[in-house]
Amino acid sequence: MRRNNEVGDDKIHSELCGYPKDGSLAAKFVWWYNHAWSDRVSRNLVVQDLYIPGRLLFDPPISAHDWDILITHIANTIQGVDGVRCMLDPTRFAYACGIITPIAMGARIFCRPLIFIPLNIAQRLLIYTTLTLTFARFYQHYRYPTTFHDLKSVVEFLHKGLPQLEKNVEEVMRRGWKADLI
Repeated sequence: MRRNNEVGDDKIHSELCGYPKDGSLAAKFVWWYNHAWSDRVSRNLVVQDLYIPGRLLFDPPISAHDWDILITHIANTIQGVDGVRCMLDPTRFAYACGIITPIAMGARIFCRPLIFIPLNIAQRLLIYTTLTLTFARFYQHYRYPTTFHDLKSVVEFLHKGLPQLEKNVEEVMRRGWKADLI
């Protein structure tokens, strides 16, 4: 049974994220591709911190399409900061490949073709999946924000709504992003 706040979250997400309920399979795949890199928790954090206060306080209003892009991009960026990876994290597949490789090598050394042939197929699939997801995630991260309809309103909102953003970006650029991880 679902809790009441989850139903409210679903309503906000369906209104905000624009899931194509009546769309084609291709439209649903594109939506999933842009939103699959973060989980519900990170999206809810961004919605509570940005969307709920921002939609009431700032003028000009930002369109639902632009809110979707902004929230999704920030949620995808913060996903994994706490150590919890999304289901499509490429390192999961790389670790699996690293586990299978010694087993496949041992089967090849001991001439067990019934074992090493399927393991070689699994290795190739895992390597291709890792590479595909790595490049797809980078492409989505840099391409999706270029589809804002009204970039001026979004920039104005970020400038007014997050006054410390410019200082934080300059600090990270000056020190480097790895300094924050130490």
